[in-house]
Amino acid sequence: MALTSGTKLGPYEIQSPLGAGGMGEVYRARDPRLGREVAIKVLPAPLLSDSGRLQRFEQEARSASSLNHPNILVVYDVGTHDGAPYLVTELLEGETLRERLYGGALPARKALEYAIQLGHGLAAAHEKGITHRDLKPDNIFLCRDGRCKILDFGLAKLVAPEPQDATLTDLPYTQEGAVLGTTGYMSPEQVRGHKADARSDIFSFGVVLYEMLSGQRAFEGATAADTASAILREDPLDLLAGNRKITPALDGIVRHCLEKNPEERFQSARDLAFQLHSLWSISDSAIAPPADLPAKELSRPVRWLLAFLAIALIAAGSWWIGRNFAGKSAAKAAHFLRLTDFAGMEESPAISPDGKSVAFTRDAGGFRQIWVRLLSGGVPIQITRDLADHQSPRWSPDSGSLIYYSPPAAEAYGTVWQIPALGGTPRPLTHSLGSADLSHDGKRLAFFRFENGQVELVVSDLDGNSPQVVTRLAAQYNYSYPRWSPDDTRIAYQRSQVFRSDIFVVPSLGGEPRPITFDGVMMSGFAWLPDGSGIVYSCARGSTILYLPTHNLWLAKLSGSAPVQLTLGEESYVFPDVSSTGAITASRVRMQFDLWKFPVDGTATENVRHGIQLTRQTGQVQTPDVGPGDRELVFLSDSGGHGNLWIMRQDGAGTRQVTFDRDPSVSLGVPVWSPDGKSIAYVTTRNQKGWKFSLWVVSADGSNDHLVADNAGWSCWTADSKWLYYAVSAEDSYRIEKISIAGGSPLPVRSDNAIGPAISPDGGTLYYASPQQNLTGVTDFEVRMASPDNGPARLLAKIPGLRVPVAHGWTVHPVISPDGKSLAMLLRDDSGNINIWSLPTQGGNLRQITDFGQRRTIIARRVSWSADSRSIFAALAEGDSDIVLIEGILP
Repeated sequence: MALTSGTKLGPYEIQSPLGAGGMGEVYRARDPRLGREVAIKVLPAPLLSDSGRLQRFEQEARSASSLNHPNILVVYDVGTHDGAPYLVTELLEGETLRERLYGGALPARKALEYAIQLGHGLAAAHEKGITHRDLKPDNIFLCRDGRCKILDFGLAKLVAPEPQDATLTDLPYTQEGAVLGTTGYMSPEQVRGHKADARSDIFSFGVVLYEMLSGQRAFEGATAADTASAILREDPLDLLAGNRKITPALDGIVRHCLEKNPEERFQSARDLAFQLHSLWSISDSAIAPPADLPAKELSRPVRWLLAFLAIALIAAGSWWIGRNFAGKSAAKAAHFLRLTDFAGMEESPAISPDGKSVAFTRDAGGFRQIWVRLLSGGVPIQITRDLADHQSPRWSPDSGSLIYYSPPAAEAYGTVWQIPALGGTPRPLTHSLGSADLSHDGKRLAFFRFENGQVELVVSDLDGNSPQVVTRLAAQYNYSYPRWSPDDTRIAYQRSQVFRSDIFVVPSLGGEPRPITFDGVMMSGFAWLPDGSGIVYSCARGSTILYLPTHNLWLAKLSGSAPVQLTLGEESYVFPDVSSTGAITASRVRMQFDLWKFPVDGTATENVRHGIQLTRQTGQVQTPDVGPGDRELVFLSDSGGHGNLWIMRQDGAGTRQVTFDRDPSVSLGVPVWSPDGKSIAYVTTRNQKGWKFSLWVVSADGSNDHLVADNAGWSCWTADSKWLYYAVSAEDSYRIEKISIAGGSPLPVRSDNAIGPAISPDGGTLYYASPQQNLTGVTDFEVRMASPDNGPARLLAKIPGLRVPVAHGWTVHPVISPDGKSLAMLLRDDSGNINIWSLPTQGGNLRQITDFGQRRTIIARRVSWSADSRSIFAALAEGDSDIVLIEGILP
């Protein structure tokens, strides 16, 4: 019997029906405890007497609840109502793949995008020993935000005949076990009643991908038996004959999935996903068979040959593009292997000297821990387990132990530890400002410390004794990743300040550092080449978005030749490490961005729960600022392939472009709307070298775009829109100036190393941030106030450097509420997530506004208050990264 609106199932209140099928009725419901809407699946009353069905329903709950992956439906709870079991899941907005396919085949690019996500989801399930057994378009959901989700894990053991899609439970085959699955999507071994495993899901995956690309079912007959016979004996019609936009390489992947013999298919979903991802990364173009040789007449060997040639041609095209855009590039065909598939962020990979293992970091129990995985395969092993964060693992020369860095809790220094490679009791080696590195003879450490107002690069014995200063460095920079050269004669390191980083090298016996790179953009780690002739480094060169930009891998030689770009695409490659054979490991990062509106009056978790998502798209959207009356938002977006300013209404409608930069060397950021709605201040690298910024102002209609100040940013307007405050960057300090929007010369305001101005609504008090000495490896900040703006300053709060978001370039920018009572800023929490915090303008403790729990979240650079000071607009990014092994990209 259908449930009516208002019916209570435990704590859940039914709102409306969503659908029904052979395994249950599905309803929209509300969880009043958390204030969120959910979906509830209830086993129908007529089936309650079927003990097997009840048991299989419980199997679904157990299977699904053990999975935690962005491409698998999230199960929240299970319960019973009047003896009927129910399952509580996340509520999805969108449509099933079956519903989408009613309109015909998908564009090849979109089908590939969904296939990659499905491959990741299947890999996560298979690694937990869970096989879906009933993968089909009906069990794949396409969300409005572009993600796809696999539904109904465990249901392959639950199926019963449904009118619209019969199953094969009654086919007259000799069975070793029950024949479970859906006609047309089952693997040959399922049809025969043999045991299904992960490779069976891969066959079903191939059937689904075939249907996405062709709009037709791969196997279909007049009866279920005819369809089963086709699965066992026939090949589907040729994809290349029906869609010339499908590449032979993609066709080859589908065919490989659909091999009748499980031994001849992909042997893991992880490998399948990597093959698909390589096509996504290499090219969007299509390569069709020659016009005089129809694809349907090609034999399978010829098709495979064409697929190989297609990949080779694509690789050659990528080389040509890289040569024209970066001077030269690697001509070898690259091979990608994904080593991890956890949900969340896996980072800082390090290859063991014997080439057998990779160490990396990932979350475990709310802390970053060290893990090790054999390159030959197997499940990663957690090495550290104590309640502290651990970073940057590095191997001993014999591959028998690891060193790693734990940031400080309260004291100025963190600690470098050593632990056996297979786990054990760690022992402290020395205190340090950041991560350390072991020399190749295993006898010396290189690390940073702070002494006498300077940062020192130090070399010591393994236990930290007998320290020798290699070089002394200016304290206004942040220093990281000390790395011994392969012959131990040099040490390289990364130097960073705000958005500008470069790599330097210094003789290990002491001397003057010299730069290896001259990019002046954000960077995320590097590694020496095996012969010591140069480095592979991660940087945002070429990105036109300033915050959370895409990082690619580059090659720089000590000889000073032009850098060579090694990777391309929209995903980031960070924290590279290079093996003795030239293989590269890196953390490959995917980010999903959207604009949100969060209330501020509740608890941090309540505010997140009641947040309103304003955009749903696949590109980047960042740093929103609200206009007069909260009617519209201006924000940074890479829509169209380049970062520019856009305006939209809160409901997502009425979107229009404000700036129109196309130069790939120009980046933009931080639009700030004047209270009268007439002007927008923003920063750009236009007419600058590297990521040096200038402050510009443009009218809201896109006219009158003009320069205000060079080497400037962190802007804010007075309430009457007559004055614009901003900070100017000098080599070793910052100062705040203001300028009349009516024209004239800028007026000096503060010279006490001041950035991030925020002026009170009455114009009488200035709030700002001030970078402090580098005592913990990253710059600490103070939030200060002054009334009048150039008067004596008073300290409001100290911000430890470890809480300052690295993704923002180690900077703090408080934003004052319209009622003048609070300053909003973005800070890291203990788990590494970036959350919104507020600070009372009259002094007091910081209060957390958002708490995203274990979700890996980043909020980009700056937020904006609503007119009533009760909500905050922010650009939220959720990230996922995996460790990958890349071979063949070094020239």
